[in-house]
Amino acid sequence: MTELQLRQLAVKTFEEWLGYSKSNGKHKSIIDLYNTQNPLPAGYKMTYNDPWCAATASAVGVKLGLTEYILPECSCSRMIDLYKKAGRWVEDDSYVPQIGDFLMYDWDDDNNFAITDNKGAPEHVGMVTKILNGKMTIIEGNKNNIVAYRTVEVNGRYIRGYCTPDYKTAAKKYKDKKSVFVTVTAQYLQRGDTGRAVKVLQGALNALNFNCGEVDGSFGPNTESAVKALQKSGAITVDGIVGKKTWGLIL
Repeated sequence: MTELQLRQLAVKTFEEWLGYSKSNGKHKSIIDLYNTQNPLPAGYKMTYNDPWCAATASAVGVKLGLTEYILPECSCSRMIDLYKKAGRWVEDDSYVPQIGDFLMYDWDDDNNFAITDNKGAPEHVGMVTKILNGKMTIIEGNKNNIVAYRTVEVNGRYIRGYCTPDYKTAAKKYKDKKSVFVTVTAQYLQRGDTGRAVKVLQGALNALNFNCGEVDGSFGPNTESAVKALQKSGAITVDGIVGKKTWGLIL
């Protein structure tokens, strides 16, 4: 996978939540996904009433299995700190953002024309999805309690800076949906939802064009061979992404 393809995938993943809101309750699934992390960032488990813009941005990385690069936090300030530590925080007015970058906002910026640097505390975050004619389309979680778009001028008002995940390095290691399926399988098993885990594992097997029969709520006789196929593909290892405990459960 190329860097551009991974950036496009990150955008597509965020856009799958378009329209999710507090009023329709769909935002809960984003928070639930964020809360599957173990350990949780700052040890904090999100509630459904918490501000959820940063958690939504972070959930993209959780869903793609890329939290090493799309650094997870439910706090905008702590997210900036993570990216600063990784050397991936940018607040240079000459920077030209790319899709997949995260734009941090400061609503207290009183500078109409961005003549001076904005150094205030960040209050909101969204992902750049498109740049055209000096304008950016940003998708945001919790934009008036809904996942929605906003149009912003490049180097315009309210921009605090950008968190820039290392998509180039991540793209070299990304194992497409196989590793994602197995990561999610492990998460469902750890939560005791075996039925859902079976369906997710079936999806992983299909991604490898490995037919292990119908999913009927239990693992079939070909599961051991199926998991070995996943191992061979590099998607899982006994002591790796799934781990010994989960390995025992799925066999």
